[in-house]
Amino acid sequence: MLGPVVRFWMKRMGSIQLLSDVLKEVFVQVAVDEISKSNQKLTVSRISCMTGLHRNDVAKIFRGDPKENRTVPDVVTRVIGQWEQDKTYRGSDGKPKKLSFKGQNSDFTKLVSKVSKSIGAAAVLFELERVGAVEKQGNKLKLTAQHLQFTGNYERSIDLASRNVHTIFDAIDENIEGNHEIPHLMLRTEYDNILIKELPKIRAWFDKEGKKFHQRARLFLAKYDQDISPVSGEPAGAKVTIGSFSFIEPGTYSDSGVEND
Repeated sequence: MLGPVVRFWMKRMGSIQLLSDVLKEVFVQVAVDEISKSNQKLTVSRISCMTGLHRNDVAKIFRGDPKENRTVPDVVTRVIGQWEQDKTYRGSDGKPKKLSFKGQNSDFTKLVSKVSKSIGAAAVLFELERVGAVEKQGNKLKLTAQHLQFTGNYERSIDLASRNVHTIFDAIDENIEGNHEIPHLMLRTEYDNILIKELPKIRAWFDKEGKKFHQRARLFLAKYDQDISPVSGEPAGAKVTIGSFSFIEPGTYSDSGVEND
C-alpha cells in the first residue's frame, strides 16, 4: 500500500528525511481531526499519545499556522459544475450562459459566492483564465471547458490525487465494515497483452468516454443538490463523490511477444 507512495516520492522528492517531516505533520493533522470529531479538548499530550510523536514535535506542528483546507482548484471545479448545472446559469438551450463578470454584483461574483465565501471571484477567474476554461467576450464571460486539465500542473495533479486517495480509503474502510446494503463502488478493469499500435486509440477512447460518464453523473446528481435544485424543508449536506482514472503502460516486448526482463 505504501510502495506506490514511496516510489512516487523517490522520483519527485527523493529525501526520506523530508518525507518523515511531512508524515509527522499529517499524523498531527489527522489526530486533530479525530479528537475534534469526538468533541474532546485538543491538547499536545493527547495528540502525542495518539500519534506516538514526541511532545516537542507535536507542539511545534500543532501551534503552527493553520492551513486553508479548500484549495482554489477545488473551488474552481465546483464553480464550473455550478455554472454548468444550476438552471439560474443555463440558457433555454440547456447550455451555460455567458455571465457578466465586472463588479461586486456581477453574475460571476454571485456564482462564486454560492460555492465559497472564503475565496473571492477574482482568484477563481484568474485560475479559470489560466487553465483556459473561460473566454472573455466584451463584458461577458463564456465557459469554454467543463473539465480542468491537470496535465503538466504538479500542484493541481497532487491535489486531485490526494482527494482521490482519501475517498478510496474511506470507501474501502466502510466496505470492510459492511455497514451498507449496497457497498461503495470499487471496480478495476485490466488487460495485460494489448496491441502497442492501438494504445493511442485506447487512450483517446478512455478520455472521451470518461468525460461523457462524468457529464451524465453531474446531470444526475444535480437533481438532488440543494444548491442547484433546492427542495424546501428537506435536510441536505451529504457529500457524494465518484472518481475515475486510467493508466496505460506500454511494457517492453521482444519480437516473439515474450516480455523481456
